[in-house]
Amino acid sequence: MIRAVADTHAIISYIFADRRLSETARTTIEQIAVEGDQVAFSSIILAEIIYLSERGRIAAETLERLLRTVDGENSVLTEVPFDRHIAQALARVE
Repeated sequence: MIRAVADTHAIISYIFADRRLSETARTTIEQIAVEGDQVAFSSIILAEIIYLSERGRIAAETLERLLRTVDGENSVLTEVPFDRHIAQALARVE
């Protein structure tokens, strides 16, 4: 079951065990993993990672590392598609 949704910063910080990830975010992700649930991230993050790595703003291996993490056995992270339904819902958020 998906219990949370993470943004680009949180996903990158988590996969690199970056100290800049807040303690709240880290413990939330870890607790969700212990309980066998998942944290979702939008597929649009994959494009953002490519963009940021091409411009040298993040490590070149970020995409590969994220995909390995997601494809790993019992991964806490799961990709969800960014489609028209998500875009329409997003447009309704104030």
